[in-house]
Amino acid sequence: NQYGCSAELNTRVVIDDVGSARIEASDTLVVVGNPVELSVEDCEDCQYQWSPAETIDNPNSSMVIATPLETTEYFVTVTKGDCETVLSITITTEGVLCTEENIFVPRAFTPNGDNQNDVLFVRSEVIDEMHFIIYNRWGQEVFDTRDINEGWDGTFRGSQLPPDVYGYYLRARCVDDSELTLQGNVTLLR
Repeated sequence: NQYGCSAELNTRVVIDDVGSARIEASDTLVVVGNPVELSVEDCEDCQYQWSPAETIDNPNSSMVIATPLETTEYFVTVTKGDCETVLSITITTEGVLCTEENIFVPRAFTPNGDNQNDVLFVRSEVIDEMHFIIYNRWGQEVFDTRDINEGWDGTFRGSQLPPDVYGYYLRARCVDDSELTLQGNVTLLR
């Protein structure tokens, strides 16, 4: 300055860059109601806000599980310090086919204690709720469940039933709210 004094000033500049952040998906085509993993990559120490949040398990996480009920464009606002960016990805859904082809009830099972095919289960990726009933040939109900994870082991009131053909009735509500009723036979072999 005019008095011959000089000074050196230093300042630290921190650049918060979110420009390299990108969104990834485990799949971009899913069956309605099936989960898909979405994640933000290349953004350390960032904050996240996903939308629409109704079908996201944790809308403030870098990695989320989305369960779209229709084709949905997901947005995530990524913030680091004063910097912010919005990323998006579209997850396309295939219609649920609430049909017999997507709901499997075996035609036979062998509850003989060999740990192979010993329990009769309804198998499906599209069922949200169900009612499954097994009847003997005289119309007597021998098994009843509303839980897709509960199967029939070929017993009734604690006793093993004999090999025979049993009837079943299945009422299912699928993830798209459509309903299907199936009736058929299953053979119990020992």
